[in-house]
Amino acid sequence: MRSLVSVMLEVAKSEVPVLLLAEKGAGKKATARRISRTLAAAGQRFRLVSCTAVEAGKFEDSGGKDILAGGGTVFLEELSELNAQGQARLLQALTGRSANSSGAQRAARLICGSACDLEAEVKAGNLREDLYYRSAACVCGSHRCGSAGKTSQS
Repeated sequence: MRSLVSVMLEVAKSEVPVLLLAEKGAGKKATARRISRTLAAAGQRFRLVSCTAVEAGKFEDSGGKDILAGGGTVFLEELSELNAQGQARLLQALTGRSANSSGAQRAARLICGSACDLEAEVKAGNLREDLYYRSAACVCGSHRCGSAGKTSQS
């Protein structure tokens, strides 16, 4: 099994979305920062977004600018907590990235993190399946990250 460091170095050379799965407090944020610093464009901004704070599907900074555009790296903390509007907007950004390779505005590098079993969240209808697969181009960690995750809504 390859070490996490060797995987991080390899992933940092590409633009694929990365999904970090681990228990709370395991260092997902630090790992995302390390991947960001290792990128060829390491001088660009690293932005942290708590998915619980995304309102009405708007990924905007305090100035109203779209944080999913403009380059750099965006770490989406706890993907399982993203509401339906946010999931739709994120999916749009992920699909637009592949369709707009020559785009005028450079998309941010996306790294998502979760302590939940996202496959279970998909099965329970809490997370869009297409978003899960688009954000999981490279998965680091365990798919079964403990039982402390969100529970299914009935």
